[in-house]
Amino acid sequence: MIAGLAGLAAGWLATLAMMLLALGGAVIAAHSWADGGSSDVDTVSDVSVGPLLKAVTQAYSMAFGNPLGAHTLGVGGSGTFALLGITVAFCAATWYAARVSTRRWAVGSGPGNLALATVAGLVNGAVLSLLARLTAFRADEVSVHSAGFAGFLGCALLTAVAVAAGRAHGVGRQALPGNPLVREALRGIKAFGYHVLVLGGVLLALGWLYLAVRLVMEEHVGAAFGSLLALPLVGVNLLVMGFGLATFGPLSIDAKGSLDLFGGLGLGSLGLDALDDLPRLSAGIFDAPQWWVPVVGLLVSAAALCLTALFWGARRLIAGAVTSWLVLPLTYLLGGTVLMLASRLALRTDGLGGARASLGLAGWWPIVLAMFGLAVELAARYLVPTLRAIVPVNAYWWRPEAEMATLPGWPTPAAPVVPAAPAMGSPTTSGLASAALLGATSATSVPQPHGGEDPTSIIPTEPTLLLATNQPVQTNQPVGAAPLMGAPTTPMSPEARQKAQRTAKIVGLVLAALVLAAVAVNVVNSVAFGPKRQAAAVMDAIGEGRASAALKELGTAAPEGSQLLLSDDVYGSVPNGLSSYTLGEVDKDGKDATITVQTKQGDLASENVIHLRRTGKQMGLFDKWSIQGMDLGSVQVQVPSTASSIEVNGKSIDVSKEAGTGQTVRLPAFPGTYTIKLPDQGKYLTGTSVEQPISWSSAGESAQLTTTYNEAFRTDVEAQVKARIDECIKQATNEVPSDCPFSSPLYYPASSYRKVAWKVDNYPKIGVGDPGYEGGVQISTEQEGKASVGYEHDEGFLEPDWKAGQAETTISLSGSATITGEKLDAVEVTLS
Repeated sequence: MIAGLAGLAAGWLATLAMMLLALGGAVIAAHSWADGGSSDVDTVSDVSVGPLLKAVTQAYSMAFGNPLGAHTLGVGGSGTFALLGITVAFCAATWYAARVSTRRWAVGSGPGNLALATVAGLVNGAVLSLLARLTAFRADEVSVHSAGFAGFLGCALLTAVAVAAGRAHGVGRQALPGNPLVREALRGIKAFGYHVLVLGGVLLALGWLYLAVRLVMEEHVGAAFGSLLALPLVGVNLLVMGFGLATFGPLSIDAKGSLDLFGGLGLGSLGLDALDDLPRLSAGIFDAPQWWVPVVGLLVSAAALCLTALFWGARRLIAGAVTSWLVLPLTYLLGGTVLMLASRLALRTDGLGGARASLGLAGWWPIVLAMFGLAVELAARYLVPTLRAIVPVNAYWWRPEAEMATLPGWPTPAAPVVPAAPAMGSPTTSGLASAALLGATSATSVPQPHGGEDPTSIIPTEPTLLLATNQPVQTNQPVGAAPLMGAPTTPMSPEARQKAQRTAKIVGLVLAALVLAAVAVNVVNSVAFGPKRQAAAVMDAIGEGRASAALKELGTAAPEGSQLLLSDDVYGSVPNGLSSYTLGEVDKDGKDATITVQTKQGDLASENVIHLRRTGKQMGLFDKWSIQGMDLGSVQVQVPSTASSIEVNGKSIDVSKEAGTGQTVRLPAFPGTYTIKLPDQGKYLTGTSVEQPISWSSAGESAQLTTTYNEAFRTDVEAQVKARIDECIKQATNEVPSDCPFSSPLYYPASSYRKVAWKVDNYPKIGVGDPGYEGGVQISTEQEGKASVGYEHDEGFLEPDWKAGQAETTISLSGSATITGEKLDAVEVTLS
């Protein structure tokens, strides 16, 4: 019980130290990101001691499986997340305390040790629950704490196991006596732990190094150091996650309902509403954005599997039993289940619709992990014998050389020279001494601290090979009984050894080929069949003006409705198209991926986002990605109801099915500059053109397409107007016909004028109205013309007195012109 309480106190102190390190790391990282300026957390001293100690205790309680909950007036919720570094620190401290106390004080019987461990567990569970409730955070009627039965049970179980293991190790009990399968299972647990530490530890170290290098390159050295200080607190969780990902266990997110917990408590909002719309998501090692991440993970996983097989092959005892094949798969299955449950983050609310959310390794991962256990077993049986010929004996530091000699296929040390023995049945004193020295006995006596010898202290040891060839093996077996599992075996003959080595080499080569094939498939899949290839294909097609190929790559993401501008004939002639592009990093989320594309159209830089989804496999091995959507621009024009087609960059496009009466037509378009106009109509009507530069997601301003009368029409109208003016000049005297576009400046009676002569100085400049105006084409004067008249005027009173004179008048007109087909029928002008 004292050992349990000592471990509980040491674990709490370790939690305090880890949280202070993490807090200090956060401060350093905050200053680093702020470039030396002020940050929200300036110094560790800003944190009050009371809340810090409460937080430490609540985190300590959560490490045993207790959820952190808040409840008031029937509304509340909880969150579960165990910092496994705290759990490991507690177990190690309790084990060490029990080991030390056992070596210093007397050791009771086996049942007595189990009872002491159980009592220590119950006491620790009660003390932890009491501390968690006493250090609760309280605000008004809300109480936030992590006290509960789950933590009590978890603390009691871990304490009992750690105390029992520490006491057993204190007296040299490396394995439990009794059933060999039980002893084998304990060795299987060690092998599983070795696998987790090697694989997860290497990946954790590589991941932190990669992060640190990136931060240092971005001149955030403090952030890199701060992340290192946080590793004692969160490192074990990251190690477990890395182990799970490297053994093909995806991280999954499952959420349902509304998690507006703190909003319901009147303490603000988490902003996690409407989680019913959030799908179940999962992402594994092959969903990493960089192709080299799964490659490194597979290589490290294969190396860790081989090392674990070496470890297991050097420790296992009962390889000959059929049931021994189940030891590692079952150990990995149960161990994976424990790791999956221990590392899961879960949130839950009550009274607000019953919402929940969880993040962790997928529930089926332990089954996959059991397959890894079987793979380790196979490698230990068929691959390790080959490796033994390569790896020196001293590399197996975890097992004595004498025990290594009992393993099948391992070279047996040379037997020492012993004197000849008499016939069996009359052993000599020297013969018995030789047998004792060579380990023929199967039990060892442990001295008792209080004197004498306790029968329970006779601890069976593992059987060893008798090296003296002239002495019988001394065992506790009855005569005629079957050999003990794990007993010494006859050394293999050279032929059998060569056959086993050939088999192991073949198995090793097959396994290596499978690993290399998996790596090769993953590399090819990432490089040649990844989402970037699909994105690059559509961008290349757009950049090269191959609209039909781009539409094929877009697939179902192609714009619905009109694709009149998305043809090779039209888009191939569009200037100022895509000149270059750069694909960003792939952001994967399960089966979905997004890629940000930086593009240029000449000097215009823009951005687009391509959404993709993994829809299946090609050839059964490689991913098949399809584009789900990307932004496209559009051309918008108002087309007259009388128009059935338009011209885009000189290419005629039928819009009779697109345009309504004067409606705006929206046509999706790839990047480029589009010149749109109505086609010319007959001899006199010319369509107006508009130019619209289009980039991603941009729509050109809606422009109205019209037709105007061209210069040919103006020339013909002016010709008729001139003919009409010339006719009026001929008919004019001192008076001008009323239908002429000018008036006479001569006001006296006609008898007072003679030699009247008119001429046109300047013809007026004609203005032509818009087409479609009722009553014909309107004609107006844009610039007046001039006409002059010369004459002689009688200024005498009684006698004629003719004097020459000259006057001017302006020519201004209005009227209309009538067109039939391509013929200008008539121009009617009046004096304006």
